[in-house]
Amino acid sequence: MNNLQCLNHNTANPLDNYIIEQSIGKGTFGKVYRGLHKPTQQFVAIKILEKSKIEQPADFTRIQREIHILRKLRHPNVVQLYEILESETKIYLIMEFVSGGELFQHIVKSKRLPENEAAALFSQIIEAIEYLHSLKVAHRDLKPENLLLENNTLKVVDFGLSNIYTDLLQTPCGSPCYAAPEMVSGISYSGIKTDIWASGIILYAMLCGYVPFEDSNTRKLYEKIKHSDFQKPSHLSVQVVDLLQGLLNKNPLNRLSIAKIKMHPFVSKHSYSIQIHRTLAINSNIIKQLQAVGIDSEKCKEMIINNKHNPITTTYHLLNKYQQPTQSTQRVRTHQSIKSVVDKPSSSIERKPIPSVYHNKTKSYENNYTTAMIMKRAYDNRISARPKSTERRVCTENDRWERIKTQYETKENSQRKTHMSKPSKQPVMYAEYKLKTERIM
Repeated sequence: MNNLQCLNHNTANPLDNYIIEQSIGKGTFGKVYRGLHKPTQQFVAIKILEKSKIEQPADFTRIQREIHILRKLRHPNVVQLYEILESETKIYLIMEFVSGGELFQHIVKSKRLPENEAAALFSQIIEAIEYLHSLKVAHRDLKPENLLLENNTLKVVDFGLSNIYTDLLQTPCGSPCYAAPEMVSGISYSGIKTDIWASGIILYAMLCGYVPFEDSNTRKLYEKIKHSDFQKPSHLSVQVVDLLQGLLNKNPLNRLSIAKIKMHPFVSKHSYSIQIHRTLAINSNIIKQLQAVGIDSEKCKEMIINNKHNPITTTYHLLNKYQQPTQSTQRVRTHQSIKSVVDKPSSSIERKPIPSVYHNKTKSYENNYTTAMIMKRAYDNRISARPKSTERRVCTENDRWERIKTQYETKENSQRKTHMSKPSKQPVMYAEYKLKTERIM
């Protein structure tokens, strides 16, 4: 029996097309499961959001924005959203399942990657960043944990902190070790420049096995990000060091653009332009398969061209993922024709880096990326549960001292009201800005 005959595209319960299997992740509003799409017998990732946990308007806005962004995206290096289902209590996001695990796990297993492998993966990160920003989408949380691997193909996931922009962005957010200097300084920033900075941190982590800026004290970490230079281990080639200096330039105005990154000698041999069009090439063989089970071919083509998300297009894309013709997967070298998609900001109040002597790195520190990240980066003053109704925020200098002041004022008012003296407690400086270790996707 042809499995496609069990495709229910007019059923009242579209979840009938899926079998929900094991849990593969956990987020703020629900869990992510591996599921089986019964008509194609292919795996999918099913993110189940509990409506009861979406309590604040800010939560609803953030989820709505993430879904809106995912609906727009269609690129080989970005995870694909197939379908959106809803019940009275839950929202189901049916997404592409990536079987190879996180780039972070690959780095931990390999200790550090050879330069040719790192260059191939890095070029795919740049392709994804260029595509996202061509749609004016800033990811804002690029890190090895949010990059998945499958058959040497890298895919960007977790758009929970992403935003669509028309100008400079304001909200500092993401993971501190990957945050750009302008972001931790609390000033307006260009989304593409902060994503490029994060790509430089990721490249350094791939090549060295640890991040260039790390400290258990968040304040010291921010000072290193803003003012210290990264160490240059002897095993790094001259080309790599030159590229890293361009990616990790403290001044966003002088940071490398996408075009210059692609033309850099370290990247150019691995830099390809993926041909993405508004009207994607239709696989006629798959259309015939769907037509054989009673689906109108012209209607199916129209839905694919218009980027619809329903049972029919889900079936098409799952079949197409494993039956793509060679010509549609071919990559063409066109790195010299790529232009930067975001103009440089006209002015910036970014402080110039102050020369300082970076601390000497010991052997144990060089392994800090592996050991600390395996322990899920469990620094108490940096990582904990995220507040329910806010984004994952990077704590700035002014934020921190305002929080301390508020805590002391609350404590003093409470003591006056009860006319009792209570033992003093040391205020927790970063509690309200800790980040959640588990990602949504």
